Amino acid sequence: MNFASPKFLSWIPQHATKFLRSVQLVLVVHDYNYGLPGATETTKWLKSIDFIAQNTNVPRLTLTIDMSSELDAYGDGYGYVLPRIDPDGAMWTVYQRIMEPMVRLKGLQNLFVHLSWPLSDLEEDLRHLHERILERRVMGDDYDSVSKGKVRRSLE
Repeated sequence: MNFASPKFLSWIPQHATKFLRSVQLVLVVHDYNYGLPGATETTKWLKSIDFIAQNTNVPRLTLTIDMSSELDAYGDGYGYVLPRIDPDGAMWTVYQRIMEPMVRLKGLQNLFVHLSWPLSDLEEDLRHLHERILERRVMGDDYDSVSKGKVRRSLE
């Protein structure tokens, strides 16, 4: 085992990581400070991205970043409850901050991003637009995740 690898990949022998073809990372974003520079979760996130960049066959990897957990939407058991709407754009800022270092993985075969906010059914198109914007920041302006097999999710 490679003890320098992120915990979620530490069970995979290091020589086998280059054979990974699909990885799904579920991030439970429980407050508006998530991903701030110097925070513990930010350090772990950056190490995870670096590990993937250095130890997998990035051009053959499909990576799913799932931030659509119900824990995000309704509270995470630690007393955090976030609103169903995002009127001031705070969660959009958090999502951008989390995805910013993903440019280190340029050349991925596919990138699928799933978000929670805004939670209102009336805003589903906006949520899908935000997902597409984040995917294209990593994959390029012409990238279309739906044509690559992404299934759009409804929160209800």
